[in-house]
Amino acid sequence: MTTKTETKQFQYEIQSYQEDCVTNITSLFESLRQKVNFGEVLTAHHKKNKYNFPVQDTKNIDIMMETGTGKTFTFIKTIFELSKNFGYKKFIILIPTVPIREGTKTNLEDTKDYFKSLYANEKEKEIETFVYEGGNISAVRQFIGTSHLSVLVMTPSSFSHKDNILNRPLEKDINTPELFVNNQEPPKSYLECLKRLNPIVIMDEPHRFEGNAFKTYFEGFENYFLRFGATFPKKKDSLPLSNVAYVLDSISSFRQSLVKKIVVYTQDVVENTDTLIGIEKVGTVNKAFVSTLTNGIIARRELGVGAVFNGKSIKKINKDTIVLADDTIEKVDYSLSDESLRAMIKETIKIHFEKEKGLFEQGVKALTLFFMEADTSLFRGDNPKIKTFFEEEYKKQYTEIVSKLDQSSDYYKFLQNDFDSENTLQVHKGYFSGDKGNADEKVKAGVDEILKDKKKLLSFESPTRFIFSIWALQEGWDNPNVFTICKLSNQGSEISKLQQIGRGLRICVNQNLQRNTLKNLNDDQETFWKINNLDVVVSSKEHGFVEAIQNEILSNSFLISETFTEQELIKTLKEKSGFDDDTIVTLVDDVLKDKKMIVRKAIVDGQKIYEKSPEFSACN
Repeated sequence: MTTKTETKQFQYEIQSYQEDCVTNITSLFESLRQKVNFGEVLTAHHKKNKYNFPVQDTKNIDIMMETGTGKTFTFIKTIFELSKNFGYKKFIILIPTVPIREGTKTNLEDTKDYFKSLYANEKEKEIETFVYEGGNISAVRQFIGTSHLSVLVMTPSSFSHKDNILNRPLEKDINTPELFVNNQEPPKSYLECLKRLNPIVIMDEPHRFEGNAFKTYFEGFENYFLRFGATFPKKKDSLPLSNVAYVLDSISSFRQSLVKKIVVYTQDVVENTDTLIGIEKVGTVNKAFVSTLTNGIIARRELGVGAVFNGKSIKKINKDTIVLADDTIEKVDYSLSDESLRAMIKETIKIHFEKEKGLFEQGVKALTLFFMEADTSLFRGDNPKIKTFFEEEYKKQYTEIVSKLDQSSDYYKFLQNDFDSENTLQVHKGYFSGDKGNADEKVKAGVDEILKDKKKLLSFESPTRFIFSIWALQEGWDNPNVFTICKLSNQGSEISKLQQIGRGLRICVNQNLQRNTLKNLNDDQETFWKINNLDVVVSSKEHGFVEAIQNEILSNSFLISETFTEQELIKTLKEKSGFDDDTIVTLVDDVLKDKKMIVRKAIVDGQKIYEKSPEFSACN
């Protein structure tokens, strides 16, 4: 079907929005080189770009890019441009988790040839990459010692505790000249060495960098730090989105056809009882959120003390439990019944097969991602319930599909690889925390394919099409050919819905590793959406999933002026989102008004004038 995977490279092309982002960042550095005052430079930049964000006397420069739009590629190019134009050679990339670290390593490797050709006439045409993991201090020593353009990829947990290796006294002297400017005393630790190199720090997924321990050890990195992400810290005492260099928000991404379209299915067996699905602080008090069946319709209700839960009054609402009148305790229930799990798995396989053949014929391999509860025994071990349900349901549908196919067709031949010589199903693999050190060769091979070998996973040569994980793959890991996501658990309700589905938002690639962009599809919008379509299957207990996504898309978008009429708001949203009239009216009435994200400010000439409320601003 295809040539060998190893010979292929991802096809990169110049994207105007990524170029705009890099240009915005380098223009800031140019202004800073000419004019010392950081605040003035950022204020002028915000005014020029009509960005309504705080300017603070801090060293952060923030880049908001929606999930799926290629922020890793963008910050790699930024590194080259800052080196080329300003002479910077040392960069530290801070990432919060192992999957993000592996994804960053892969991106640096996959883009190497592209950037080498792009910067062929420059002295620094390659980035030396060092990854600090598992205490391999040699990577840090090499990074400190090299004189070439280089990055050190690491997590804050590497240095966020005084006992970490980086914070311990040096065991060997380091003679790098840059560490001894102005006749300084010898550095006492590797962390001090890194700080003396004065690197530019790039933070990936900035909302994950919170906590006093991290702040304590991060102090002393005196250069600018660039924060790239779709989500930024919102907790008190954290650094919010500010000093913004560039914004590509949710609505803009959809409008410009930079990400997939989302379709959400609710598939479950309805249970005729109240289920506690979450507890959140509303104002100063805890509220219980309950999934319940009312008049044949599943609804999500907000209950306070005194309300009735399964016939009993609620006496107290704690952080993750409620106490009923008879002193029985109900915990937040993320689990689904076996019947519900099977129904959702069955529906997800059906959706996968419905789109797979058409994508296959266009040279695109379809992948499906299952999120499940944090219980590895559901997929591995003596009685892996979810794995068993999947295999049973897959084999039923597989048999039916294959019986109707022309046996001479390429798709029929492709499906023959679903089973090995011992008739064992080969299409599904899992990744769970702790798998890195797993001694089982099959497990290790599966983990490597998921985390490290994106090209193999995208190739028809590999039968793997279904990936099972917990929230370990929630951020950082992504694959452009994830077309279906199934949430087999309601766990993670506090996590951004866009982050949850973000694993599948990227525009897909074909067997030549070329992206199916609108441009590459001859600007045919209908064909683009038909191919780039992400289906999300959630349980009926997540009744508010669609509304939550709509909320986030609006909250993370900055298209609305300070004051506006309702007609202006509808016109702006319609022009810039591409949503239909019904969706726009629903967003304005059921989300912005009902949630009090916009409030009436005045009436002028009979027209109601609205403004963003503090709740709207808080979401930003």
